[in-house]
Amino acid sequence: SYPRVYGRPGQDGTAASKALVIDSVNRKLMVAGHRCAVGSVTIVGPKQGAPDETVEEVFSIVNTTDGNGRPIATVDVSTGSTVAHTWTGATASAQDKDWYVKWEGTASGLSPAATDVVTDLLRHLVGVPIDWPSVESMRAYLQGYTLDGVIDTTTGAEAVLMQQILPLLPVRLVRGVSGLGMVPVRWGATAQDARCALVAGDQCWPTSRVRYASESGYRVVNQWSVRWAMSRRSDGPRRTTSVGPSRSGDASASLQIHGLRAEVLETAWVYTAATAGRIALDRIRETATDRQIVDVEVSAATYGIGGVREITVGDVVTYTDPEESLSSAVALVSSVTRRGSETDSVGLVLL
Repeated sequence: SYPRVYGRPGQDGTAASKALVIDSVNRKLMVAGHRCAVGSVTIVGPKQGAPDETVEEVFSIVNTTDGNGRPIATVDVSTGSTVAHTWTGATASAQDKDWYVKWEGTASGLSPAATDVVTDLLRHLVGVPIDWPSVESMRAYLQGYTLDGVIDTTTGAEAVLMQQILPLLPVRLVRGVSGLGMVPVRWGATAQDARCALVAGDQCWPTSRVRYASESGYRVVNQWSVRWAMSRRSDGPRRTTSVGPSRSGDASASLQIHGLRAEVLETAWVYTAATAGRIALDRIRETATDRQIVDVEVSAATYGIGGVREITVGDVVTYTDPEESLSSAVALVSSVTRRGSETDSVGLVLL
């Protein structure tokens, strides 16, 4: 499939995407299957006169169309001096070699802003209604999350979104009246953020005792290492950013209780230390604490879809239950099951 490039993957000097030979006569490579912001990229490929060796050279991107009129971005290596630019004689095999792109120059692909990446992928979901206002409303919340990457396999948009993108972001996708929407996950929320107040016995009935998440198999993690700057030449990340007890108060407190518990997150969508650090810190906020959880049933007429106080995953609420000695405890809605009856099932995580 044509490569779909977001931002500047490899801006740190990593060979982050592949370039495809599309014209062996004129020695042209396709670097993206869409228009790009024109500028320079670094091409990594076979050496002129010695195609078994690898060298790199800077070229300018040209936006054009393929034989079917589809927009593409290309590089003309026939103008080069270091990489193979005459694919005849000793360099005839150059067109069969692997060519890569480092987006470390001034050219860039589609917008790498997290909201734009999610939006682009959602537009490729067939037959799924989307709550676009809710997606757009996350723009300010996700400011600073820059996802530089490339899709150049037949992996579907839904799989990329669910398996590669959403695990990097403090948001969740939820289904509502207007379709599939996006909501924030705010581990640092306070009572001022609460959408509504749930009170045991008042259209809200606990179906479990308050317990620690670890009792249900939850694993506390207080050190996250994000491995990033994925190289297409080596098929592995070149850099690591870690956040743990030395950089986080939550992680430090967790260390005293649970000892060091470390995990690794590997991603092909990050090429800046700032984004890697942001993701690692988000993971710490989510996993360093063994929070209390409780399950409740709520009135569907009040809290269900279309209800006057409709709640959904990601909402912040307060929860009061005198029998559990809880008074207006701030909680995050972790799950909602619409039962199609008079009540819905809701999972709460106490913050």
